[in-house]
Amino acid sequence: MSSQKIALFSLVIASIFWSSGGVAAKTLLKTFDPLTVGVIRLTLASILILPFFFRSTPKITKKLFLDILPVSLFSTANFFLFIFGIEKTTANASAIIYTVTPISAALLSRFFIGEHISKQKITGILLGLAGVLTILLLPMLEKNQTIVGDVLGNVIIFGAMLGFALYNVGVRHLIATKNYNPITITSISIFVSAASFMIARFLLPHTPIFPEILIPSNTLMAFYFAFFVTVVSYTLHQWTIKHSSATTGALTTYIQPIFGFVINGIFLGEVITGGFLFGSILVFSGTFMATGAQMMRMFRKKQV
Repeated sequence: MSSQKIALFSLVIASIFWSSGGVAAKTLLKTFDPLTVGVIRLTLASILILPFFFRSTPKITKKLFLDILPVSLFSTANFFLFIFGIEKTTANASAIIYTVTPISAALLSRFFIGEHISKQKITGILLGLAGVLTILLLPMLEKNQTIVGDVLGNVIIFGAMLGFALYNVGVRHLIATKNYNPITITSISIFVSAASFMIARFLLPHTPIFPEILIPSNTLMAFYFAFFVTVVSYTLHQWTIKHSSATTGALTTYIQPIFGFVINGIFLGEVITGGFLFGSILVFSGTFMATGAQMMRMFRKKQV
C-alpha cells in the first residue's frame, strides 16, 4: 500500500474518532459538570501525550514555553467553550459549526499574518458563514425541534470554533517562523489547558470526580475521550500531513461531519431537519469554495 493511501486511511480513522467527540462529551456530562469533564479529559490526555512530547522535543527551554503559551490560550478557549457549549446544543450542530474552521482561519490569517485571500475564498467565507448563521438561529426558527439545540449553546460552540481557528493560525505562524514541531505545540497546549481547567475547578462549583469516575462505563468513556478523541486523532492527523500534505489533512473538514451525523444519530438519537440540512449545505458549499478548489488543483499536480 502506498504512503498516500496509508495517509488517507489514517485520516479516515482520525475523522471517525474526532466525530465521536460529541457523543463522548455528552455521555460524561450526564454524570459530571463541564469543568470536571474538561479536567478528566485533559489530565488524561496530558499523561498520554507526554511520551510523544519528549520524543518530538529534544530540548525543552523557557523560550519554547513562552513562544507557545500565547497560542495555547486559544486552544484553552476552544476546550472551555466546547465543553460548555456541547452541554446545551446538539452534537450535529457542533460538528457543522466546526466545519467552518478552515475558512475562519483563512479570514483570520488575512488580518493577523497577512495571508492573501482571493475573491473566490471571500465568496466561500460569506456562504459558509451564512450557513452557520442559519444553524445558530435554527432553535428560534424551529421552536418545536429540540435536536437543533439552543441559540446560546450554538453561539458558545461558534466561539469555540473561532478559538480553534485562531489556534490554527498561531500554530501555522509558529511552524513557519520558529520551526517548532506540531506535536510539541499541541502537547504544550494540552498541558496549559489542563492546568487552566484545574485552576477553574478550584475557583468554581463542581461535581466530584470520585467515586463516579471509578464506574467502569465512566472510566472507559473518559479514557476514550482523552486517548482516542484527543491524542490518537491528533497524532494520526499529524502523521497524515507529514507523509502527504497539509491539503490532504484538510480533507477531515469534509468527512468528519458525515461520520458525525451517523454516530450522533445512533448514540444520541439526533436526526437532521430540513432547516439544518439547508444550513449544512451552505456550510459545505462555502468551505469547498474557499478551500476545495485549491485542494483539487494540488491533487491534479500530484497525478501529472
